This record gives sequence, C-alpha cells and structure tokens, in this order.
Amino acid sequence: MTTSAGSVTLGPKDGRICIRTTREGMAAKVGHDLEIEFGAWSGEVVMPNGDSAAAKVSVRIEVGSLTVISGTGGVSKLSDDDRQEITRNALKVLGADRHPIAEFRSEQVQAMGDNGELQGTLQVAGNSAPASLHITSTGPRAWRATGVIAQTALGIKPYKAFLGALRLADAVGIEAEINLPAE
Repeated sequence: MTTSAGSVTLGPKDGRICIRTTREGMAAKVGHDLEIEFGAWSGEVVMPNGDSAAAKVSVRIEVGSLTVISGTGGVSKLSDDDRQEITRNALKVLGADRHPIAEFRSEQVQAMGDNGELQGTLQVAGNSAPASLHITSTGPRAWRATGVIAQTALGIKPYKAFLGALRLADAVGIEAEINLPAE
C-alpha cells in the first residue's frame, strides 16, 4: 500500500461505505439479502513519513444515513415499502436514536505490496469489537476494503421475523471503496 506522507480527509465524494447482509432460517427464501449504503460519513488517513505500516485510519459514519440500495432473493422484488420497513427496523436494531455515530479506528496496518490488512476497533450501538479489513488496490490511489463482523460481537441482536423462522445472519459483510484525492 503505497501513498505519500501526510493526512487526507475523506467523505462520500471520495467513495462509498456499505454493509451486506444475508438471511437464514426456515423462511429465508421469503426475505432478501441486502446491500445497505451509508451516505454520510467522514474519514481520515494519516501516513507519517509515507510509511504505510505506521498509517492510521479513522472513519465516522452517521448511522441514520443508511439507505437500502438493493435486495436479492426473496419471493418478490424488493419494494419501496420493503425498503422503508427495513430502514426503520435497521435504525431500531442499531439504536440510532441513542448511538447516531458508528466509528472505526485502526490500530495496526500490515502492508503487503499494494494490498494489506487493517486491524482496528469498530464501535456500533455503543459497543466495540475488533475488526479486520482486507485492503486491495483497485487502481492508482483507489482502494477497496472488505471484512466481516458478527453482529453479536457488537452486542447487536440480529433481526428476526415470523417467530425466528426468518433471521438476519449474524455475520455482516463490510465494504468500502475509496478513491484518494489527487495530491
């Protein structure tokens, strides 16, 4: 992971942050696997002396900015009413009224050429858990970060419906695509 020394401030104009959920249970075929994007976020990458191993990454996400982008599977197409209901349920499950900000702060970067691993702490709904993101270069000054976190590790009880016959899987995919601004 190579870039120059200094600090870069990031936001939605520089990329996107989303989560991907899957469903499970006897009634899983009724629900949808979801892609949910956060439209309001800010981040900072600090690269002391151009040393990627010493880099620090921090990101703040406004939980209330979540938008259901797509849903696959299910017995019917994801409707606007479905999107609104999913949004309401997600904001409730995440406690967005009490914890409007989710945060990630890196603690260690392991550079491997143009790729790497970012180890840090994710704070959501007032709880924290270790998080690991795999970083891949997707072009000049462009990066993709992917990882998986268990909702229960963050004290979040996965959403369920139909007396638990339809459940959101505990594991949630995290994905960020970032284009660093030109120097």
